[in-house]
Amino acid sequence: MLATDRFMFLSAGRSSTGTVYRGLCEIDGLKIISNIPHEARDSMIEKYEAVGMNIPPAWTIVRNPWDRNVDAYFWDQCRVHRHDGDFKSFLARSMAREPGFPSYAGYWNYMGGDKCAYVARYEALDDEVVRVVMALIPDLVTEEFIRQKNEEYRDEGDALMADGRPWRLEPPGSYVPYYDEESRDWVAEMDAKLIIRFGYKFDEVNSVSD
Repeated sequence: MLATDRFMFLSAGRSSTGTVYRGLCEIDGLKIISNIPHEARDSMIEKYEAVGMNIPPAWTIVRNPWDRNVDAYFWDQCRVHRHDGDFKSFLARSMAREPGFPSYAGYWNYMGGDKCAYVARYEALDDEVVRVVMALIPDLVTEEFIRQKNEEYRDEGDALMADGRPWRLEPPGSYVPYYDEESRDWVAEMDAKLIIRFGYKFDEVNSVSD
C-alpha cells in the first residue's frame, strides 16, 4: 500500500488503512517509494532491492475478524457489488475459497502481516497509530499531526460520491446480530490464526465503525 524510505505500511482490508494511508502521504520529509493499492510486502521489498535501499520495518492494522467481515460485506454492497445476497451467503463464499472472496487470514498472509514489526489494533485506532508512527518516525511528525489527519480523513469517508451515493454503508450497531452459530464458527475456523494471536473473541465489545 505504501512503501517509504522509513517504513512499509500494508493494507489490512476494511481496517481503516485507507484513512491512515492518506495522512501518511502528507508527512513532510517522508520519501515515497511505491504506493500501489494492496501491494504486498514481498513486492515492496523487490523495489527497495532494485534501487539498493535498506529494507525498512513494516506495519499494519489488525481488526476483530468477526467485526471486519461484516464491514467487508457492507463495503461490497455499497462499492464493489460482487455479491447479490445476504451476509451469511457472502461469508460462505470466503469459506469456500472462491476467487475474489479471500478470508481475512488469507489476505493477511498475502500482504505479509506476520512479518510486520508493528501491528496497530483497530479497536483503539487513534492511540495505536500514534504509538506506531511515533516509534517509526518521531523526527518527522507530532502526535497532534497524526490525530488531526486521522480525524480529517475519517470525516472525508463519510462524504457522498459524485452520483450522490454514500461512500460506504454502515451496518447499524454491533456485528453480533449478523451471525448465527454456524457462520460464527466459520470465521473462527477461517481466521483462527488472527483470533488466537491477538486474543479476539466473539462478543459485543467491538462494533462496526470503519
